[in-house]
Amino acid sequence: MRTSLIIGLVGAALALAAAQGEPQDLPRVQPADIVYLGSFALPEGDFGGSRFGYGGKGLCFYREPSGTCTLFLQGHDWYPGFVAQVTVPALGGTATVLQEFRDVTDGALATLATSGSNVYGMMVYDGRLIVGASCYYDGDASQVNSHGVSSLNLADPDDFQGFFPVAAEANPRSLGGYMTVIPAEWRALLGGPALTGKGCLSIISNNSAGPCATVFDPDDVGAASPIPGFTLIFYPLAHPLAPETTTNELFNLATHMAGIAFPPGSRSVLFFGRQGTGTYCYGVGGGVDCNDPCDDSHGTHAWPYRHQVWAYDAAELLQVRSGAKACWEMRPYAVWALEGMTGGDCADMEGAAYDPATGRLYVTESYAEEPRVHVYQITVPSAVARDGDINGDGGCDVADAVVLAVTLAGGLAPGTPPCARPLACDFTGDGSLDAEDLLILGAYFAGSRTALP
Repeated sequence: MRTSLIIGLVGAALALAAAQGEPQDLPRVQPADIVYLGSFALPEGDFGGSRFGYGGKGLCFYREPSGTCTLFLQGHDWYPGFVAQVTVPALGGTATVLQEFRDVTDGALATLATSGSNVYGMMVYDGRLIVGASCYYDGDASQVNSHGVSSLNLADPDDFQGFFPVAAEANPRSLGGYMTVIPAEWRALLGGPALTGKGCLSIISNNSAGPCATVFDPDDVGAASPIPGFTLIFYPLAHPLAPETTTNELFNLATHMAGIAFPPGSRSVLFFGRQGTGTYCYGVGGGVDCNDPCDDSHGTHAWPYRHQVWAYDAAELLQVRSGAKACWEMRPYAVWALEGMTGGDCADMEGAAYDPATGRLYVTESYAEEPRVHVYQITVPSAVARDGDINGDGGCDVADAVVLAVTLAGGLAPGTPPCARPLACDFTGDGSLDAEDLLILGAYFAGSRTALP
C-alpha cells in the first residue's frame, strides 16, 4: 500500500509538472471578482445622423494609438447602423464625441435581411473595424451573412466591405453580434484569435436559445467568403439551454444577450445580458395579459428582470473543439446577478465591451434619452495549484484528506491552519470546497484516479 501510494504521488507530481502553465489550470472568474466602479454620461442631442438616446448596441472598446480610451457604439434604434466614437471620461463625467454618427455599413445593413437589422457587435482588430450584425425579427429566415469590415474613419464613404457569411455550425443570426479577443494562451487550443456570437433574438427557431460563441479570425473578414469559423457554444431550439417558456435563471424567451469577455489569465468565457426571472408570459404586458410593469408591448415577458452573467469554463469548451461533445451540451459553471447598475426589476442591457489590458468592462443600459455607460472591474483570481496539499506541508497525502473532510464537516475554517491552502483541493475549480472535491481526492488515494485534475 505504501509503495503504491508513493508511486501515485510521484505520478501526480509528474502530471502536475507537465501541466504547469497549461491554460486548463488557470482560475475561473467568480461573482466577487466583478466589481462595480461607477458610470459616466453620454452627451445628449443629435450628432451627425443619430443620437445616443435609446442606443448602445454593438458596444466596442478601442484604445487609440495615443493611449486615449474610446468606445464605438450604435445610436438610436431609429437609425440602425449609425455608429459614433466617444472618449471614456473619468467616472461621473461626460464622454466627448470624437466621431459623429455615420452609417458604418454604407447602406449594406439594409440588405442583410428582409426586415430590420442592427449592428450588435464591433471589434477593432489590426487597425480595422469589424462589424457583426443580425436581423432582430427574421420570420422568413432570410439572413445569410453576418460580418463586414470598415476603416476606423466613420466619415470615409464607400469603405465598407460585406456582409459576408461565416461557415460554422451556428446559424447567421447566432453569429452577427458581440465579439472579443481570445487570450493568447488559449488561441492554439481553441483554434483562432477571436470569438463572435449573438443569441436570444426574436424568432428563436433561427437564433440561439442561450449564449453563442464561434471562433473566427477577424483578418478573414473581407479576405475570405465564407469566413471560416468553429462554433463552441450554440443552442438550437431543439436543444435550448433551458426550456424556453419556463421560469429559470438560464434562459427563456425574455432573455437578452449583450456582450462577451474572455479575461486573460483565466479560463472563463463570460456572457452579459438580461434574464427574466419571473413567470413566463406571452401577450400584452403592463398587466393586460402579462404582469410586466416594465414593458406594455405585445411579446414575451418574465418580470422581474435582472442584469446577469453567464460564466463558461474554456477548458470544457475543448471537448467541443475535439468533437467529444456537441456545442449545445455546454453548460455554464455559474450564473449570477450583475449588481451595481440601476434598473431594478426592469433591468435591461444593450451592449457590453471588455478591455483586456485593464480588465474593465463597459456596459450600456437602456437609458432612454439620458444614456449612461457603466464600468466594472474584472479581476482574475490568483492561480493556486490544485495539487491537493491543503495543509501546506509540501506534499499530498492522507493528512490532506483528513483536513479536507474536517473542513467540510465544519470543524475547520478555510484559510485557517491546518486548512492553509483551501483552493489546493478545489479540484472542480468552482472557487469553493465541497463533497465532490473530497470524492476526487479519495479516488486518487484509492488508485481509481492516476492523477489529480
